[in-house]
Amino acid sequence: MRFVGMSTESVYRLAGLLLLAAGAGLAATPEEALEQFLGRSGGGYDSRMELEIEANLPGLHRSAKLRAVRSSEAGRSRFQMLESEGDARVRREVIARYLALEEEGEAGAGPASAISPANYKFRYQGMAGYGGQTAYVYRLDPKRRRTGLFKGELWLDPETGVVLREWGRFVKSPSWFVKHLDFVRDFSMERRDERSWVVRRLIVTADTRLVGRAEMTIWFARVAPEQVAGGAMSGVAGGQ
Repeated sequence: MRFVGMSTESVYRLAGLLLLAAGAGLAATPEEALEQFLGRSGGGYDSRMELEIEANLPGLHRSAKLRAVRSSEAGRSRFQMLESEGDARVRREVIARYLALEEEGEAGAGPASAISPANYKFRYQGMAGYGGQTAYVYRLDPKRRRTGLFKGELWLDPETGVVLREWGRFVKSPSWFVKHLDFVRDFSMERRDERSWVVRRLIVTADTRLVGRAEMTIWFARVAPEQVAGGAMSGVAGGQ
């Protein structure tokens, strides 16, 4: 099959049609799926999650890991450290700074940074493959320059309107330490009949003022209640 003379957008849409033909019976139009997504409040961010954080400074050839339990309430988080290893500077300059933003509620949670018509313009882009299924892809353009808002894409499950992926670049840095911040956030659908989903992975790439390029990958998993019995932690990643 040849695509000579076709624009990139036309090829993208053709690929979407092929995916549509391959995946039997999508239940909603792109407009309906987006309405389903916007009609939900909250979700995707369980109040208690275990985090496995891997961070590195490529320019300095340094890396570190940390495992912790996060408890969230009213858009703010507290952390209980389970274990950590690796370079102290990476733990202090990358991991600890991220956890501090989470604790202060500056990492993109709440109505002021919600993916909603009040904050974004939406434009349907087409369809794409995602984890063995099909996704509707929407371009997001923030209506104002505000911390927590990003320019990028939103990927939705066509049958339910459940979010599968968000990615982009934040339009305003949450900290003087960071010049540019890019991210990819992936979700997994747990119970399709209940439209239940949870964040699965977060990839962050930052252009920092002090240590150059910083990279961080966070894996999320649900935790049993007994894992959160040890109290909160503060400044966990900053040890020597």
